[in-house]
Amino acid sequence: MRFLYFGIYDPDFSRNRIYMRALRAAGHEIVECRDTSPGPMKYARLAWRLLSLRGTYDALIVGYPGHVTVPIARLFSRAPVIVDFLGSFSDALAHSHGASRFKKWIFTIVDWLAIWCADRVLVESEAQKNYLISRFGRAKSYAVIYTGVDESVFFKEKGKEQNQKFAVLFRGRLTPESGIMHILEAAHLLQSQSDIEFRIVGYGHLLKHVEQVIHEQNLTNVQLISTHLSFDEMRGYISDADVSLGQFENNPRLDRTIPHKAFESAVMGIPYITGYSDAVREIFSGAAFCMLEKANPRAIADAIIALKNDPEKRRQLAVNARSEYEKHASQSAIMRKIMTSIPSLHHRAMYLLPLLLGVFALIRLLGLDLPYHQDEWKNAQMVRVGIEGGLSAHPPLMELIYVWSGAIFGADNLRLMPLIFGVLSAWLLYIVMRRRVSASAAAWATGLYAISMYGVLASLMLDMDGTILPAFFLAAVYAYGRFFDAETTRGKLGWLGALFGAVALGFMTKLSFVLVPAAILLDYLWHMRNRFTARFVASAAGLFVLGAGVLAVALILADKLMPAFDIGPTISHATSYIRFEGRGYMQIVIQAVKALFYLSPLLILLPFLATKEQLQKNSIFIIYGLLGSLFYFILFDFSQGALDKYLMYTIVPLVALSGTVLAAVFTNRPEASRRTGFLVGVGLSIVLIALALLPHTVIPLYPKTAWPSAVVSGHWNILMPFTGGNGPLGFYMSFLFMAVAFLVSALLVLMARISSPFRSSAVTALVVIGVSYNLLFIQEYFWGGMYGSSADVLAESVAFIAQSDAPSIITHADAGAYELNTIGKYAGRFYAVPSYVTEHRERFAQHDGWYLVVDVPLLNEGGFYRSFFNTCTPLFETHSGVIKGYVYDCADSDPYAIP
Repeated sequence: MRFLYFGIYDPDFSRNRIYMRALRAAGHEIVECRDTSPGPMKYARLAWRLLSLRGTYDALIVGYPGHVTVPIARLFSRAPVIVDFLGSFSDALAHSHGASRFKKWIFTIVDWLAIWCADRVLVESEAQKNYLISRFGRAKSYAVIYTGVDESVFFKEKGKEQNQKFAVLFRGRLTPESGIMHILEAAHLLQSQSDIEFRIVGYGHLLKHVEQVIHEQNLTNVQLISTHLSFDEMRGYISDADVSLGQFENNPRLDRTIPHKAFESAVMGIPYITGYSDAVREIFSGAAFCMLEKANPRAIADAIIALKNDPEKRRQLAVNARSEYEKHASQSAIMRKIMTSIPSLHHRAMYLLPLLLGVFALIRLLGLDLPYHQDEWKNAQMVRVGIEGGLSAHPPLMELIYVWSGAIFGADNLRLMPLIFGVLSAWLLYIVMRRRVSASAAAWATGLYAISMYGVLASLMLDMDGTILPAFFLAAVYAYGRFFDAETTRGKLGWLGALFGAVALGFMTKLSFVLVPAAILLDYLWHMRNRFTARFVASAAGLFVLGAGVLAVALILADKLMPAFDIGPTISHATSYIRFEGRGYMQIVIQAVKALFYLSPLLILLPFLATKEQLQKNSIFIIYGLLGSLFYFILFDFSQGALDKYLMYTIVPLVALSGTVLAAVFTNRPEASRRTGFLVGVGLSIVLIALALLPHTVIPLYPKTAWPSAVVSGHWNILMPFTGGNGPLGFYMSFLFMAVAFLVSALLVLMARISSPFRSSAVTALVVIGVSYNLLFIQEYFWGGMYGSSADVLAESVAFIAQSDAPSIITHADAGAYELNTIGKYAGRFYAVPSYVTEHRERFAQHDGWYLVVDVPLLNEGGFYRSFFNTCTPLFETHSGVIKGYVYDCADSDPYAIP
């Protein structure tokens, strides 16, 4: 057979070296596809090389360590994917490295993805297998293959000379779990035994501490070798030892691992003393290894004395250990187990959904620590303080979701709530699309949802519109589809009840959910238009009226669910948006353009390639999208609200349509055309990123006429601020980058429509550009890698305020309100809006505290606000990229003196 060893593995790491040697010795061919260069681009290179190697190998083995590359192997390999997992990264972090909770979450997802994307997972022991099953499931995918040794390096040497002293060897990393401190204590207990010498060969986290202990306790019977040794030198040290020491710390992870030195000692005939371990006992019985109580230096010392005084016991242990090694971990045994572990069938689809959901969650986990902003902090504060009726303008389920989330996660971690609903909505999108279109369309749609910037923002925003309402919407659509297809009355009634339940949950969360039952009703009438009779129309109308009545009654009686709820403010809030005069049309246009940029050219332009049949399959999404446009742009005036937040309803319909188009385009298309399109897309993406890195001008938000003037005049290298009523705090993106990306993508879509031979290449290039666009947008939102991070500026500014004897703070655009409120310094907010100048003059004149300005959006140099702060005393200043932060003392400034 021909094996492809794949990933970022180290070929000299013992497990990789041993396995490859075993396979080659059995006559199998091994080809390596490896990239260990620094930076994330190695993963793209690995994917490209893997594509070019398709069909040239029989099985792919992801070498250790390589957990993070398994999803790449799954996506681009047609052969079975075997991952040499060895053990869990998150387990190692939890028990060995003292990592943060966030890092443990990340590596838990990495572990989970690796397991679910592999056809077979190779682990080092049955104990490790049982542990992984308990954490990640999938019992049938694991295969236990012991590590063994490289028998060309480690072997029993003949003619061993007798040591002048009884040599006790410890070799390995000096980490807490090794039990090295217990070994040193045992050496201390045996200091009086002048004929016993401890040899410690290793380096690691505790090296300095080990050196200190040896020096302070004057352990003259301990020799420490911390230099790197060659294989020959290491074999010499092991061969020269009379006994070898294993691991002794009382660490649960050690029950699941078998150290390399255990196999090396066994194959070289050196008696081995170690702490009790379930994994070690799978191979080596008490007749082969001397196993002791863990974390017991006295037991170690006694065992050394006993073996020193009993040469026959040492010989018998060595013989038994070698015999058990030959049966379970020799080169031939390893080769047989690897061959029997290769799956005969490859079911790619069963791994795809977990992979997509894992990617979806992993991207968003990186943004969980973003600061709350504007309305977000009020919701978090409501949870933290325990305010009842804090969201009285909305139905009660919205507030209850916040309250329940606060009880589970705490007020500081509320972003987990939309993230969990986001994962749920991604799963529902997949199963809805699989039923309505195809499994391929479902995968594409879910993948687009995972990498969509707008989807990422929606999944982290503390509000209902981003992921909670979409989850209820998709649940209703799924139930509606099952109701429509049910062939029995019982089945129809059951799914109709589920549909009513999903609609009721959504409606009791937000009144705008009325769009969902309206869209479902219109879609149903459209599909049943050829069956219209008076009885059918009467039945449909009666059912609709009944459902509306039930929802109305539920809303009226909602105070029984939450006594603080009052329907009056909810109705008043809803009717306040009904006005047709005095609308801020420019604000509507700006917010709509912002939503277009969030959606990216990928989701905006791909639907233009949809065929009539594809549109019909997605009719519910199209109707929902059109109803939403009518609702948000015509029937109600959202010019004074966070329209870009409400327009998040478009994400699901657009990823559904775009996924359907991509599934059709890439079905049975030649790989050559896709390869060409990929290269073109990469080239165009590089050009676009280069445009984003050009020098840019930051334009103030006001006057707003400056923006269209700059665009019309061709001054496109300007930075556009992205902020909103429910976040984000504020970040910049290049208008030049976004506009050119849309123009280039539009040309590719035009090419795909008019030229069938270039359709696949053009769409592939569009996908590459779209993914690059979204990932660049996401990184700027999370970290501000190109233009600056307002979160970093805010954190430094708040840290200064917290450490100083600061009075109360008024903050620009409510930046840091949650943090300031938590430390008792919050005094209010101001928005640098020209129409608010009169109100703010009075507020500034009455305020005797300080001011916090995170300068995004940028204050107008010629405006009242910048002029006022120019008269103040700057106490603190920081910056990240083009984003600056200031703390001002304006006690001696007169806002009325500013023209």
